[in-house]
Amino acid sequence: MGAIWSSVPEAIRSRIVELALEQTELSPRELAVRFTDTQGYFVLEATVYRLLKAHDLITNPAFIVIKVAKEFT
Repeated sequence: MGAIWSSVPEAIRSRIVELALEQTELSPRELAVRFTDTQGYFVLEATVYRLLKAHDLITNPAFIVIKVAKEFT
């Protein structure tokens, strides 16, 4: 089975990536909802996730650095 996100037209894929770059605080789920609401084109969260991952826009949680307080309280 081929990648489902590849069936999304290139113009739509470009707009999803643009939205992701503008709204970096949004999760793939939130981006899918925002895109559907503002652009009138339904996309699945999984489609957005795969598209962003293909563009190296998904941060691997294993590499997120957590700041620790200087003193334990």
